[in-house]
Amino acid sequence: PGNCNACMEANISQDPEAADYLFRSGAPTTMIGLDVTLQTLLTYKETQQWRGLGTKAGKFLADMTDFYIKAYETTSPHLGGCGLHDPLAVGVAVDPTLVTTLDINMKVDVEGPTRGRTIGDETRLNDPAKTMKVAVGVDVPRFLNEFMTRISGLAAKAE
Repeated sequence: PGNCNACMEANISQDPEAADYLFRSGAPTTMIGLDVTLQTLLTYKETQQWRGLGTKAGKFLADMTDFYIKAYETTSPHLGGCGLHDPLAVGVAVDPTLVTTLDINMKVDVEGPTRGRTIGDETRLNDPAKTMKVAVGVDVPRFLNEFMTRISGLAAKAE
């Protein structure tokens, strides 16, 4: 499911036509969807670590993330934390081995009730040349450890 409507994710919703153009272009692209990013959650346990640094940056990070977690408690209380959508995408750009991917040709619906839906392109499913990688799994402990180590290290030094 999407986070804008039943099938549309926020980034795709900004310009489904551009996303469809990219998906069909053949440019090397890896899609990191919500079903994967929502496996990488920050909780109050992590924000407490930032608070424990005793720095302004640590307090700021904790306050900001606690606000985000509270929003998730309203919209998605079953998750128990907030998703690391953009951080995981950046992490995969740095280290593609963080995720398991499926090679597939994709498209974005640009019309009708499913506008903005990302889905396999039925006209190219059997094409032997696959133009995209779609994340289907993530090494959660490794990613969260890397994320927390880097962010905490910066927050510990900053004032």
